[in-house]
Amino acid sequence: MSELAVDKIIERLNDEIYCSEYVCDVKDNQVIKENSTIKSYVEKINSHVNKIDIGSIDEINKLLSSFYDEQMEDSLLWYANMKDDENDKIYFYSFAGFSHDYIKTHKSIHEYSFLKFVLDKFFEDGINMDDINIDDYLMSKTREYVQHVIDVMKESNEHQINSLFDEINHISTLTYEGSTVSSKLIIMHKDLIDKNINYYIELKEPINFNEHRKIRKLLETSGKGLYLIGDSEKIYGLGTINKLDKLGDITKSKKNILIIDFIGKFEYRISTISTHSKVVKESENEEVIKWSLKEKNLVTIKYGRPNLKEDRYSEDVLTTKLESIFCDSLKDNKSGLELIKKVISYGKNQKHGTMIVITSPEIAKEEMKNLKTQSINIKEKRFSINDSHLERLIDRITNIDGAIYMDTDGYCHAIGVILDGIGKEGYGDTSRGARYNSAIRYSLKEDVKDKCLIVVISEDGMVNIIHKGENVINTNKEINEIIDKATKLYKQKDYEMALKKIDEAIEKSYDTNVAAFSTRGKILYYSGEEEKALEDFNKIIDLGRKNTESYYNRGTVYCKIGQIEKGLEDLNKAIELEPKHFKSYNNRGSVYKKMGKLDKALEDYNKALELDPNYAKAKNNRERLYEEMEKIKKSMEEVAVEVEIDSTKA
Repeated sequence: MSELAVDKIIERLNDEIYCSEYVCDVKDNQVIKENSTIKSYVEKINSHVNKIDIGSIDEINKLLSSFYDEQMEDSLLWYANMKDDENDKIYFYSFAGFSHDYIKTHKSIHEYSFLKFVLDKFFEDGINMDDINIDDYLMSKTREYVQHVIDVMKESNEHQINSLFDEINHISTLTYEGSTVSSKLIIMHKDLIDKNINYYIELKEPINFNEHRKIRKLLETSGKGLYLIGDSEKIYGLGTINKLDKLGDITKSKKNILIIDFIGKFEYRISTISTHSKVVKESENEEVIKWSLKEKNLVTIKYGRPNLKEDRYSEDVLTTKLESIFCDSLKDNKSGLELIKKVISYGKNQKHGTMIVITSPEIAKEEMKNLKTQSINIKEKRFSINDSHLERLIDRITNIDGAIYMDTDGYCHAIGVILDGIGKEGYGDTSRGARYNSAIRYSLKEDVKDKCLIVVISEDGMVNIIHKGENVINTNKEINEIIDKATKLYKQKDYEMALKKIDEAIEKSYDTNVAAFSTRGKILYYSGEEEKALEDFNKIIDLGRKNTESYYNRGTVYCKIGQIEKGLEDLNKAIELEPKHFKSYNNRGSVYKKMGKLDKALEDYNKALELDPNYAKAKNNRERLYEEMEKIKKSMEEVAVEVEIDSTKA
């Protein structure tokens, strides 16, 4: 079993991911391929597992999911396994390039992780990569995976006659009156359906999954928050999920919920959902808990084959790039910016794919002369952001071939534009289609390249932002490899080289790679350059990662440099976004301690340890707080005695 074999699997699932292999000799606890994080993990594993062997692999992977690197927590995903004929060696794999959200999903719903399932099967099968067709192999494992999650959900070993994977695949191929399927189906345990579904339409007689045409017809009724509702065998109607507070922590429940999101012919995503609560102040004396659902993508299947490619489109990245290119015209024109973003948000839903070109008003007028014969020119029309028909209009005009041509004031100049341009060596991607490559060529034209941004929406749902022949959201394997190397250099305390490496990644990604800024921010923070680290964490939030980890990191830096109020605000935000983020409670406890609010500090340390009883930092902080509170108590007792003695003398 080699790194190359696992790397081939990962490359098929997501070719942006960089894979590293580390081998540990179980007998003498020696990590053959040096890595400080692996060394610390092996030590932790040995303290939890009595004997490391094939039988303990699942436990080891659960431990790897619960461990975190205090300094580089969200940058890598880990996996471990053994070969049957090498019971004295354990193979560790790190994967750089998965998003923070995917890593979090993999850890929180370990039993449902597609990546873990496929790698487990690969080691279990003990096959030679040269003896198989990897695409066919992954397809067969995907079928097994779907059956696996359904079996776990059913909590039953009953044999299911038809494979749900095959039924869903069949449904995804069907059209209804010429249109392809684009709808959502929720599959959940029958108990959850009975308790948590609000039916808008309930079928008198449930429909079996092998009644493909009926299901395809019914899928046309779903959309805008309405889902087709079913369990692993039947469809029961159309409805929504309610009573979210009653679902509990479904990410840890075997009665999980799957969403089948049909996104095109032969293509769909399998996701699960998690519940989130948020305390909202209705008035000064009244707080209300609001619940929401968040989809967590497990795997995307196209033509029966799986992939773990992620849609990394961020409106904040788009905004940053638009403002940097058109700083002169957008500076005092926020309405134009908001209108452009709104048009793109609607265009992003076009299942056939489309392009939206944004240039300055001057260039747009001039280009309409050049593109006259290859576009449908219209009278300049400024879209209205408040137009109730705007979404429908954008859906219709992006439904034809070619691009929408807009300017920064929000005026549309042409539709169905066929972009031209001259090919340039080193630009373009042969693995992408004509739409993507024509956008590259057009963005390189001398007359437009400095003031032109093109948003390319592909049929597979991917969104690319093109400027001067480059993909602005350029997260690829090469950059992930550089980030991985920078992280390892930092671990070896070679801060200077680590920063040089990470700067290289940022330069290659055109200042848009959140993972690169996150890694550099952490390197700077732990090497004592907090002010510079703060700049990177601000940049991350500006680029759209307004999540728990971002606010936690920035809040931690604020606290370190003495800006306690700002730090407390960010830590509160982190906890609001993720009420179970134990590290935020620990750090907020330390802030309260600095402010002299010892009771609140103790409450937060206790909460951190309630969420993770093994969190050493919170244990140590609480112990020191107890000592301080004991000293204060004794001091108060001594004062009381002195007062009593003085009063006796009086």
